[in-house]
Order: sequence, then C-alpha cells, then structure tokens
Amino acid sequence: MRSKPEPPGQSLAVVGWQPGWTPGTEDIGWITAVYSRPAARRRGLMSALLRQIADRAAAARMVRLGLHVGLANTAARAVYRRAGFTETGAPFVNDRGIAEIEMHRPSLEPPAPSR
Repeated sequence: MRSKPEPPGQSLAVVGWQPGWTPGTEDIGWITAVYSRPAARRRGLMSALLRQIADRAAAARMVRLGLHVGLANTAARAVYRRAGFTETGAPFVNDRGIAEIEMHRPSLEPPAPSR
C-alpha cells in the first residue's frame, strides 16, 4: 500500500477504539481516534484499518461500532459510509465548538460491496 518504505516509527495511519465508552453503550465499540497522512489517503488503507477494528470489536463481543466525525469532514464521512456506517441523529456541537455527527455501523459483518 505504500510507494516506498516509511522510516521506523512513521505510521501512515492510526485508528483507536474502546468498548462501551459511555453507560448504555456497552455493546458498541467506539472509534476514538482516526488519522491518515495526506500522502496515504485514497489508497484503501483506512478501509483496511476499519475492517481490522471491526474484527477486534467482534472478538471483544461488541455488536456494532460508533464514532463521532466533524460535520464538515465530508471525505471522512464518505469513507465511513463505504465501510458500512450510517449517520444517526442530528448534528451537535462538541466541547471544542466543532459541529459533529454520530455514525454507527449496525453490524460487524463486512459491508456489501458498493457499486
């Protein structure tokens, strides 16, 4: 997935998650951090990482995934939709004053291929 090897310790992308972030969401694996270097974008790397997170969440007995994403971050929202996430509820303003929307992936089964 890379055109040349990266120096040690120089990740192209990172994704973090944790189970049951808030009370009442014990069955949700929450994606808490996502970043991809600009040079690594549009290569399918994030989709692969999201699949790995889904596998790990399923192994931890989570039944779905959830995340919050900036409302203006249309590129990220498109990646999440392709990975099987749907927007849930109305946008809200986070503690930093940024408009976000919550998205869930209701099943940890692989999403159907998009056409």
